[in-house]
Amino acid sequence: MKKTLCAFLTMAMMIAGTTITSFAGESEIPATVPTSLEPITIETDLNDIDLTKPFSETYHTTDSNGEEITVELSFVPAPAQTKGSSTTTASAGTWTSSYNGGVYNQSYKFDLAKSGSQWTMSNARSHLYSGVLCKFSNAKLKISRSTSTSSYPCEINGSVDVSLFDNQWVTLSSATAFVDTTVNSNGTITTSWN
Repeated sequence: MKKTLCAFLTMAMMIAGTTITSFAGESEIPATVPTSLEPITIETDLNDIDLTKPFSETYHTTDSNGEEITVELSFVPAPAQTKGSSTTTASAGTWTSSYNGGVYNQSYKFDLAKSGSQWTMSNARSHLYSGVLCKFSNAKLKISRSTSTSSYPCEINGSVDVSLFDNQWVTLSSATAFVDTTVNSNGTITTSWN
């Protein structure tokens, strides 16, 4: 009985060893996930938008693997101010820039207001990122220039390091994903992903 049990366990261990070796061999197949893609950009003229109403602009494309990619800029106006309030600026509300791809997603929110002839970004928040079989690290969200000038736009940058895994041990690819939003003094808002 002991010999039969011992033989059975030895055979099971050999099969398990073969299976593990087989999986390790399969994971060495080159990954088809690109480590960098061409940037995707959408531009919108704020002078053409009624900022008392919700707004959304979306750009769709597909990557080299056939996965759909969406870059979106949206705005939700603040609730109507009470009568007599001095804070009834048309641009009061929440802006959201987002990237949604087949593997991972990233988004953040910010506020935007016009100050004289220039635009000002503030209150960078809600930096979210998620993905399937992804590990995220080194996430950053910052306003690199809060107020536009005649030469430079105001700018907010979101980034996160993404590692895509075949399983919990094998990394297919790693890259830093960026979602940037700028507004120049003419009122052109640009959202880009790279």
